[in-house]
Amino acid sequence: MYVKKIERSDSTKLQSAICNLQFRLAGLGITSYTTRNDKHGEG
Repeated sequence: MYVKKIERSDSTKLQSAICNLQFRLAGLGITSYTTRNDKHGEG
């Protein structure tokens, strides 16, 4: 039971960390995409 609880907490921590990384990557991708789009529109 104790080990299972630890595994669950670790899995949740990993999932939250992955979600945060994905969110950051998504934000960077959106910003880079918008900048590229703006540059393409200008030139």
